[in-house]
Amino acid sequence: MQWAERVKKAKVPTWFKARLAEAFTRKGTPTSGGTVYATYADAGYELARHAADYVPEDTFEHLEEIEDDSERVAEWLAEHLKRFYDLVLARRRPDFVSGFLRFREEH
Repeated sequence: MQWAERVKKAKVPTWFKARLAEAFTRKGTPTSGGTVYATYADAGYELARHAADYVPEDTFEHLEEIEDDSERVAEWLAEHLKRFYDLVLARRRPDFVSGFLRFREEH
């Protein structure tokens, strides 16, 4: 099955599907400073913002212990937010994880 079809059929919220599609197509948004393009880091950032809606709160304790290791965070995502993380193209996962971690650092 093609990636776009997998995303379309996935049991994830529409906002997440939209973020992935925007990143995949590199959709640009005109701003006064130029065009800003959607990235997989943006999708990761948004998932981090909503993660508490999808995993138990005590799960975050382990995440806090490993936040300085992006590979371990990727493993955490694959375990606890699998239905989301599996939709991210393998070559884009490092960007996705960096966006996820950026939100965690900012909040």
